[in-house]
Amino acid sequence: MMEKNYKCFICNNQFSLAIESHLQTHGISLPEYEILFGDLEREYKSCNYRNDITNHKCNLNCLPGSDYCILHVDDVNKDKKKFIKIIRLLIKIYQSSKSEIHLEGIKVPIFINFSNIKFENNAFFIGSYFYKNFDLKVTSNFILDFRCCVFKGRTSFKGSKFLNKCKFAQAIFSKGVSFENSLFNKEASFWETQFIGSGNFFKTVFEDRVRFIANKFPDSKSSSYMKFYDTNFKNPSHVLFANIDLTRVLFRWTDISEIRFDAVNWPTTSKLKGSRKYIADEFYPFTKKKVHKTHNRDKYYSVVIDLYQQLKKNYEDRRNFKEAGEFYYGEMECIRKSSILRRYLPSFINLYKISSGYGQRYIRSIFVLFLLLLIFSSSHLYFGLKPNNLNISSTEVRYSINFSEIKDISFLKEFFKDFVLSITYCIEVITREEEQDRLFKPLTLYGEIVNHIFSILIYVQVLLFILALRRYFKR
Repeated sequence: MMEKNYKCFICNNQFSLAIESHLQTHGISLPEYEILFGDLEREYKSCNYRNDITNHKCNLNCLPGSDYCILHVDDVNKDKKKFIKIIRLLIKIYQSSKSEIHLEGIKVPIFINFSNIKFENNAFFIGSYFYKNFDLKVTSNFILDFRCCVFKGRTSFKGSKFLNKCKFAQAIFSKGVSFENSLFNKEASFWETQFIGSGNFFKTVFEDRVRFIANKFPDSKSSSYMKFYDTNFKNPSHVLFANIDLTRVLFRWTDISEIRFDAVNWPTTSKLKGSRKYIADEFYPFTKKKVHKTHNRDKYYSVVIDLYQQLKKNYEDRRNFKEAGEFYYGEMECIRKSSILRRYLPSFINLYKISSGYGQRYIRSIFVLFLLLLIFSSSHLYFGLKPNNLNISSTEVRYSINFSEIKDISFLKEFFKDFVLSITYCIEVITREEEQDRLFKPLTLYGEIVNHIFSILIYVQVLLFILALRRYFKR
């Protein structure tokens, strides 16, 4: 009697009923083979799933009444025990033949832990969907490809060592992901990756190129943060953040002086506080209702100052002086706020901020310049001026602070005329006009003192205006 031949759906070769020896080459038994591909004597229907990126076709047997196998059918209520068993059998087959592991497009309905699996070749999870938490701590010398995967639960790659390329392009992490203490020895790709929950890269090491391009990071409406705490970019010139929102991204203890930031959106303070760009680290620990005891305000600002200095250098090296000026402003703000005395008392740095926005706001410096002129002109009206030449005016200019003196419109006209004269006198003082050539001279000693104070302040303010204007045009 002629033996009946069957097709092996693992290697596509033919085998007879004496199949144990053949299946041993794949590292499985006949019962295990039938779990994957069905009873040999029954009709076989191949799963319809095919991955367009790797062109991998799933050969597993379809579920009854479905066009897909148990791995690829989109049903959270499918047999979970059978699902896990088939996953383990597939990996066993791939590892036995030392071939690439293809788990593209699988729909994982349960928490799954791949941490005990040793990947002996490239592994592809492209387009897979993980309904529950996912945990993978691995040391892999091969490519791990998680492109277009969706992780609906909490995800952890904590402590993993990716010694070859690792791809997370267009993946979605819905409830956060941790790469804490992980190592990326080769290129890591995070192109268009969505971090809807938090992202943790604490003490993560990137030895080679890494790209965060067009990612979705937590925005201002989210309570989550992207945390690049003490992240070690060994080759910072090959690190790129591009076309992303950095509103809730933290970089403390990380060297960012050479990282490329292209078309990124830094957070901006409200106009009420004086609109400026800043880094999220500046306000992060103080936005919480309960500040952690390790966040000593004065000591914490020294960390943020270091970050601002790095960013300032970063943008100056790229000749982007406008952005560099924004981060210099942030640096000075943190220096001011790092001491309770500088924060609330009329210190030099407070005056520097008010007078010219730390030399960055030329419009503010012009405003303060005119304000000084008005203040000192008013003070001369109070302390009094007397004419230097009788041909100009025969009366002294002096007013008391008494609003009851305002009687009619003629008084206001006279006051306005005298105020203009006082402004003219102050301009003469500024321009160093000889005293005998001035329209007026102070009526009292206090007026002379006002002149000296006014001269010093106005010259300093003019220098600050020139500095701010120079920095503006340097941009």
